[in-house]
Amino acid sequence: MELETANSSSRRAAFEAHRGRLWGVAYRMLGSRADADDMVQEAYLRWHGAPTAEVRTPEAWLVTATTRLCIDRLRQLRAEREAYVGPWLPEPLVEEAPAADAATELASDLSVAFLALLERLAPEERAAFLLHDVFDSDYDEIAATLGKSESACRQIVSRARRRVREERPRVQVDPAARERLVESFMRGGASVVRFLLGVLRGARDRLALQKIVVNGETGIALRVDGRLVSVMSFATDDRQILGVYSVLNPDKLGGVPPAVRH
Repeated sequence: MELETANSSSRRAAFEAHRGRLWGVAYRMLGSRADADDMVQEAYLRWHGAPTAEVRTPEAWLVTATTRLCIDRLRQLRAEREAYVGPWLPEPLVEEAPAADAATELASDLSVAFLALLERLAPEERAAFLLHDVFDSDYDEIAATLGKSESACRQIVSRARRRVREERPRVQVDPAARERLVESFMRGGASVVRFLLGVLRGARDRLALQKIVVNGETGIALRVDGRLVSVMSFATDDRQILGVYSVLNPDKLGGVPPAVRH
């Protein structure tokens, strides 16, 4: 009994050491807090039941299990997202101000624009691309995860990377420049009001805008009569706003902190 308890405790500690990485993989794969939580929890349950002989290293086993679960879940969601009214956008991760530690698992390649772009990749393409280009996994690890040869995985990553680069801005945007562009958008007078009223007709005198952090980048919370109705994020370069992503679905705004919602 004591040995079993010690083993369970050791497994739990090993899992917790990698929980942030697993959640980062799951959220980027699925674009949903709830789905990411579910996949990490399922990986936890499988981890506790895995025979010791199957585990080379805890991190590799856990990342593989989580990724496979996410691929299966993404396949299930495909039809639902294809039938979604309007463009499908990920559930935003909102903060009032930037996190003190910018070097967290969720600090890079997390923007709404980037995750929306990943929706165009097939589940295995998305997994291979994220594991290699975002989480620095080797091709042998990706091959083991996907059950394919290293050569095939190299081709998958190359193809996915090419598709992403075709539409992703090639410049590294300075955060200060992004913030200035967003502030200019907020001060844009009639043109901004027309945009907002195109979404919320008749609410001109009851609108309030708040600068927030959305998926690690400067964004905007839009309220009507004090109630949050949209979280907006932006694709930019150093000179202009290239795209506006507005999340209006109440189900996707449930995870926004109360201080931002009200």
